[in-house]
Amino acid sequence: MRPGEFVGGIFEIERVAGEGGMGVVYRARWDNLPVAVKILHGAGIEGRARFLREAKLLASLTHPAIVKYVAHGFASSGEPYLVMEWLEGEDLGSRLSRARLTTSETIALGRRIADGLAAAHAQGVVHRDVKPNNIFLPFGDIALAKLLDFGIARASTETRIMTRTGTFMGTPGYVAPEQARGAKDIDGRADVFSLGCVLFECLTGRPAFAAEHVIAVLAKILFEEAPRVRELEAAVPPGVDVLVSEMLSKDPGSRPATAGVVSARLMELGLATKAPAPGEGLRDRALTSAELRVASVVLSPRTCGFGSSGYTRTLTPEEVEAPARRLREVTNPFGAHVDVLADGTVVAVLAGNGNAVDQAAQAARCAIAMRAALPDETMALATGRGVLSKPLPVGDVLDRAARRLRAEPTWSPESERAAGDRAILIDDVTAGLLDRRFQIQGGATGLELIGERSSEEAGRTLLGKSTQCVGRERELRLLRDLFNECVDESLPRAAVITGQAGIGKSRIGYELLQWIRQRGEPVEVWIAHGEFRRLGSPFSLATELLRRAAGILESDPLDTQRLKLRARVSRSVAAPDQARVTEFLGEMIGTIFTGEESVQLQVARQNPASMNEQVRRAWIDLIAAECSASPLIIALDDLHWGDAPSLSLIESSLRVVVERPLFVLALARTEDGEMLPHLQKWRGAQEVRLQELSRKACERLVRLALGESAPPDEVERLVVHAAGNVFYLEELIRAVVDGRGRMFPETVLTMVQSRLEALEHDARRILRAGSIFGRVFWSGGVSALLGEPRSTIEEWLQVLVEREFVTFTDSRFSSEKEFMFRHGLVREGAYGMLTSDDRSLGHRLAGEWLESMGVHDAAMLADHFERGGAIDKARASYRCAMDSATAAGLFCEAAEIGDRLALLASDPVTRITIELAIVRALIQGRKFEEASRRIARLSHGDSPHPITLGILEFDLWRRIYQLEVDRGLRRQSIPFDAKLISDADKLGEPVLRCEARLALSGVCSGEQALQLAGEAVELASACGEALEFAARIRRYEVNYDSNRRDLNLVEEDLKKALAIAVGSGSIWQRVHIEGDLASFEAEQGRTQEAIERMARLVVDVEANGMRGELRLFLQNLSALLLRANRSAEAAEVAGRAADLATEAGDPGLRGIALS
Repeated sequence: MRPGEFVGGIFEIERVAGEGGMGVVYRARWDNLPVAVKILHGAGIEGRARFLREAKLLASLTHPAIVKYVAHGFASSGEPYLVMEWLEGEDLGSRLSRARLTTSETIALGRRIADGLAAAHAQGVVHRDVKPNNIFLPFGDIALAKLLDFGIARASTETRIMTRTGTFMGTPGYVAPEQARGAKDIDGRADVFSLGCVLFECLTGRPAFAAEHVIAVLAKILFEEAPRVRELEAAVPPGVDVLVSEMLSKDPGSRPATAGVVSARLMELGLATKAPAPGEGLRDRALTSAELRVASVVLSPRTCGFGSSGYTRTLTPEEVEAPARRLREVTNPFGAHVDVLADGTVVAVLAGNGNAVDQAAQAARCAIAMRAALPDETMALATGRGVLSKPLPVGDVLDRAARRLRAEPTWSPESERAAGDRAILIDDVTAGLLDRRFQIQGGATGLELIGERSSEEAGRTLLGKSTQCVGRERELRLLRDLFNECVDESLPRAAVITGQAGIGKSRIGYELLQWIRQRGEPVEVWIAHGEFRRLGSPFSLATELLRRAAGILESDPLDTQRLKLRARVSRSVAAPDQARVTEFLGEMIGTIFTGEESVQLQVARQNPASMNEQVRRAWIDLIAAECSASPLIIALDDLHWGDAPSLSLIESSLRVVVERPLFVLALARTEDGEMLPHLQKWRGAQEVRLQELSRKACERLVRLALGESAPPDEVERLVVHAAGNVFYLEELIRAVVDGRGRMFPETVLTMVQSRLEALEHDARRILRAGSIFGRVFWSGGVSALLGEPRSTIEEWLQVLVEREFVTFTDSRFSSEKEFMFRHGLVREGAYGMLTSDDRSLGHRLAGEWLESMGVHDAAMLADHFERGGAIDKARASYRCAMDSATAAGLFCEAAEIGDRLALLASDPVTRITIELAIVRALIQGRKFEEASRRIARLSHGDSPHPITLGILEFDLWRRIYQLEVDRGLRRQSIPFDAKLISDADKLGEPVLRCEARLALSGVCSGEQALQLAGEAVELASACGEALEFAARIRRYEVNYDSNRRDLNLVEEDLKKALAIAVGSGSIWQRVHIEGDLASFEAEQGRTQEAIERMARLVVDVEANGMRGELRLFLQNLSALLLRANRSAEAAEVAGRAADLATEAGDPGLRGIALS
């Protein structure tokens, strides 16, 4: 309908408010009041009847917590309409998408909705679809919450049921078990269950029952208990936890009897609730014994009708149960467990049948037997992971099977019978686990299992030997030659070993380091590993290198860390530079020197760019000194997870440390075969890309492990299936040695998990706990997660070391034993076996343990807390990580961290505040295009900070303009917006008023710019010296560029700014102002004064290690000397500036210096 048209003769349409598959909601006006008009379009008889029933039921209900009925009827087109009160605000689902509610908010919401349900139940009306999207928050106020959408509500007096057996009405994930079963007698306790689901989500931030497909959701509701709220959110009071748990009982008789009872109990809890004491509820919490294990599922949608809108015949109970009864008879020999879901879907589960390959074969035979018993039914076979302590595995494995069925074309019973003996649909994992005895073909929508061929069982060997590094002779020879060249010629060299996961990068790196050590010549080896969670932590890789080299443990007292760092630096660095190198490297690794800082350090702490340059200089000085003493090897594993600042330091080392034996050995995963972009800049880098092992090398490896007597067909099978991947081949050999059958490389994760499942229960539990920390973990950390004695943990870890699952490594904590997973895929396999609840709890506990051990890596802690649902702690850690990156001058990294922080914002205002901080970081990092895009996006929304946003936008344009001027480009036109100033003046805040004038003065010129800058100076006097300094400099710049410059005012502003800089102790600001004064003096013909001032500045900045400023001032001094006709001195000074430009790696700067 169009605006201005009437519905029912009195409701005038204004606009469309929302559209759905069955109708449209309009905002309309009635007697000068806004109303919502819902019009049904294109519905069938049942849909129209349901719509009218909603209208009649709503008309019978009057309660503040239920949306108010106004009228209903039929439009002139014959379509039914329903008119309700108009509500401004958002639904609860939108609110929860940003953040969960507090306990008090949840109690208030629960009482409000329970009261509304109680009123409906008193009228004999059961809502049957209580969920977050059907709870509206007018003006965002929980106290005004209202129930919406009574479209599938039912009066208890109705005798005619519009839904057929084998279906349910409601929203999966919120329906009660009796609804999911399609029961006829649904009462108010079903709404109590649904409200329990809503309260659970409000308190924990996640649904009580969630999965990718409807079948998996129903399986969880029917067979899996929801986690306790306090398992996920320890701050929730015990009484609230108990009430929600009772509301979610599978048995209606175990729930609170009515919604009124729920409201009364919530009122009591609201009066009595107090937050648990800090740590309460956490002390006795530990990871459970539950785990995700490999399982296979055969799914037959007997009545679920995927895509079968025409299949509507009502099934009798016997028709639903008969197939399940027949299938139980034929599946018993395979150890399958058969269940029937609410809609008649039959599920057969196989688990615990040996290794994954054996289990997949059993499942395939079971599916073939099921098809023989029911040849007219569609079936799907999938392999995945499920919680096997439950009656049914839920989640991944059921999702796989359901996804496979959904890909099939529309079907009906008639087409099934006509098809006769149908193929069995299978997923890729199952297909990879089945060997060639099973006949598999490609179908229209994927792979299909046809049957099993007749063949003899392949023999298995029980003998095994240790694997050796074979087939990599050429690569090792190349690496040895490169190292020899590095040492013999005293040249920096880098070897980057790349390849896909499991290809053998770590092994060839190990072989090279062993060969180097066996040479018996002095050599220093520094080692570090990249970690995904440390990507946002500046210098994390370089920090690990230096801490390990100095023997610094994170558990060491700060004074001990300082002593160790000094000792390490003094071993190689010359005495005059030791203090500087030590204190700046201390800044990088978190070993801060306080109370004895040098002037250089004080200066750098005031300027992130200066700090970044000083850290780089100290690092290069240390590397150069180490290489002068003996060849230095920097070995970096998992470089693809290396942080950008660390990689930049490595690149600088290779470029600057010339004529010294520096050898960088890096291992990086590259799945697509492309070298990592930042490695292409490494000077002298040689990429060694590992390809699949040759066939002969694979055969040799198999025979070394299994013996020369290994059957040729067994060797052939292993070689073919390994596809040249070293890790896959090793795992295949171990499977043969352990008698665990056949494995296939395309299912490597399942393969690894199958190997893990053969371990003892306690061993698996320890590996799962360790995997939460990442590739590296600690016995004390595992003890904290499992709540078991450290001695017990370490006994099992010793066993796991002997079995080659983990290995010892140097610990960063003096009191802790540190372990590393032997291969990243082993860690991934163990991590994949964690249930979602254990994973969440484990990350939270891991974050708390690391925090208690003194770890200050904010990005790592934030990642753990975010994954663990400790959102407040995650926010605080991300905020700290963002501030640290900004302080270090790593503005792009700060913006990336800010993006993660913004996702956790508790409200729109906070989120936008974070977005503004991100924009500032992007502007400072000269990412102007991205900053502009974000400003445009924020401008389209209802920003609570429009003035700040406007100031940022003009600051962006000013910087772009200045960049164009510096590059000699055509000036870009920048619009002037005086409204920014008037808006700031209305707020009356001096800081905003001053900042608005500063921003706009940068986009205009002449008298207007000078006036704005002058007003900014006057306002800045009340805003602090920092803003006054900026205003003085701005007025000086505008005045200096003016055709009618006021020279007295120029000198006044410069001298006042200089006084502020001197008073604040900011050497960086002071030297730059003095540089401007020297330029001013030269312009006034006072060349000798300018030369003397600039010469003093050169000495000053050189003494303070300000190398960027040194290069700039040398160039300026050279120009002044030329002006004074002292060309010889000018050439000498220009040469020094050119050398500094070369050191900085910028040939363009060198050209400028020499010009």
